[in-house]
Amino acid sequence: MTIFKQDPDYLYGMSNPNAKITDEIALEIFHSTKSCRELERIHHVSRTMISKIKRGLAWKHVTDKKHHKYKPV
Repeated sequence: MTIFKQDPDYLYGMSNPNAKITDEIALEIFHSTKSCRELERIHHVSRTMISKIKRGLAWKHVTDKKHHKYKPV
């Protein structure tokens, strides 16, 4: 059985057993001023995923401005 993102049983972020990063790391990547290449080396995540996180296309439950309280210094 295939589970789609619209399905209420779909696992987001850290609740997905295949997740390689935590919610905190996703938020750190989202707010980082470092290049995608640097972040890729630091967190061992693909440059594509880093780019998607920075643009708010991946890990939306964390990076959506309405849902987080992280304020960069």
